[in-house]
Amino acid sequence: MVNEQKSFTVTILLAVFFGWFGAHRFYTGYTGIGILQFLTMGGFGIWTLIDFLSLCFNKFKDANNNELKGYNVALVCISAILIGFILWGMFSPDSDSSDTGTSNETIQEPVEQIEVKPETHNGIAFEVISKRLVNEAYLRGFGIPSMGNSPVLVITVKIKNNGKEPYKPHIKARLLDENGAIYAGNVYTNVMEILNSSQNILNPGMEKTEVLYFKIPEKKNFTIEFQDGTFFSDTVSIKL
Repeated sequence: MVNEQKSFTVTILLAVFFGWFGAHRFYTGYTGIGILQFLTMGGFGIWTLIDFLSLCFNKFKDANNNELKGYNVALVCISAILIGFILWGMFSPDSDSSDTGTSNETIQEPVEQIEVKPETHNGIAFEVISKRLVNEAYLRGFGIPSMGNSPVLVITVKIKNNGKEPYKPHIKARLLDENGAIYAGNVYTNVMEILNSSQNILNPGMEKTEVLYFKIPEKKNFTIEFQDGTFFSDTVSIKL
């Protein structure tokens, strides 16, 4: 009795589309091998790939050692191209990056850095350059009138007019204790005007350095807080 030859076309199509499950092996009579391929996903693809190459070179035979019927070169070429596209889609680096390209771009997008910048309001920039405590003798050396025995806070600032209108420097501040309360008995009550505020007009594009003198009741923890109503959008605290 001569066994009927299995179709080459059916076998190669089963290998291409269902080879992971050993379908072509079941069709050609290799039931045991088909079960193994089914359990191992085609030997993790390697076994199925070997079978496919055997089919391409017409070396694959059925369980009865018969050659397959109807070997088709055109079908082999089409199947090889299809397998190539499948493998390229699975292992190509481009396919991996295409899925994560958007998220990577988001992750690599520069994060806005927080920089220490001068306070600016209405085009007027104010920057503290230095601050220190001095005594009366220091002030007399610069021709500053006597301010008694209390320490004096000297703050050097830079003011620049980045706006479009002339600006006349106007700065107010108040003295707060370590608990944030306004110092009682301050010689300037709750608000301390700067002692040498320039009366000069600062034209657009001009900048100048200003030295501010604040008399404080005693040398301990305190905060100078620049108030709204100057050229600040918010209050600015300087802790020494």
